[in-house]
Amino acid sequence: MKTQTWLAAELTFTAAKAIGQLGEEEVDVRFVHEKTGKTILMPAFWDGGTTWKVRFALPEAGMWRYTVQCAWEEFGLNGVSGTVECEPYTGELEIYKRGFVKTEPGKRYFVYDDGTPFFYLGDTHWAMLREEIDEPGPHAGDLKVDSCFRAMADHRAAQRFTVYQSEPLGHKYNVFDGIDETDVADFRRVDRYFSYIAEKGFLHANAELIFPGEIGSIESPWFDETFLYRVTRYWVARYAAYPVLWTLGQEVDRSYFNKCGITPENNPYRTMCRFIDRLDPYKHPITAHQENAMICGAKGGAVTESPWNWGEDAKNAKVSARLFTA
Repeated sequence: MKTQTWLAAELTFTAAKAIGQLGEEEVDVRFVHEKTGKTILMPAFWDGGTTWKVRFALPEAGMWRYTVQCAWEEFGLNGVSGTVECEPYTGELEIYKRGFVKTEPGKRYFVYDDGTPFFYLGDTHWAMLREEIDEPGPHAGDLKVDSCFRAMADHRAAQRFTVYQSEPLGHKYNVFDGIDETDVADFRRVDRYFSYIAEKGFLHANAELIFPGEIGSIESPWFDETFLYRVTRYWVARYAAYPVLWTLGQEVDRSYFNKCGITPENNPYRTMCRFIDRLDPYKHPITAHQENAMICGAKGGAVTESPWNWGEDAKNAKVSARLFTA
């Protein structure tokens, strides 16, 4: 197959054995540039039944050889190999001309892969996944557009925004009981939003697959490292080939989650951050949302509750003036 530098591409593999729910099974694909030796180890993702896919972006032009790594012998995938021809990017989008955004030691700003400073300009599409992508739907209102989501992305691109921030509000998957065929079907829907955002040339600052408010309602999975590893691995495998910035949830300060029993030792965001760093071959930037500051306000040196009605969260959360940095 052929691709261009920094553009997401896919390879599909058919295993000899089908699964109905993702458990310990793992498939990785190693890409090696035949001249420079540069190597990318990309986790593949299960896409239902016998289908496994690897979504990847190659940072250098030339011929790349890939080899599948899979310890599950019954899948019959281990050692499967081939080549991918990568040509220089020919488009006009900066993110692909210069390479993915990254951080560098000693610099307080983002840069493209080639070292050029990156100007961060974006706002947040909180309920992106609630909006129809192929039809006007109720969210288009009086805009008279075919897709409210596409219209918004197109508008921001025309305004030369560089970042598209999103939250997972509106997802239909439920990974708490394992990733199964129903979840995979919704991830395919989510893929289309990610793909369109990448097509417009944005850096996609996306929050994790589970909305933070669910941490307080479901205790066990969030404090289990095996669960966190599987969820994080799936997140990275599915979306790391796009220009992304990993946002570890929202309201990550200690006081907001005090009622959930989160401590510096068992903090799930800290654990996910460690897994992302290990699994993401592109080392996309990782960040975390600030504290839930809107539940309180400072007046005359005294901390008071905000006039906003935030329900039980506002009643239970303790005031904190610090980011949770543990």
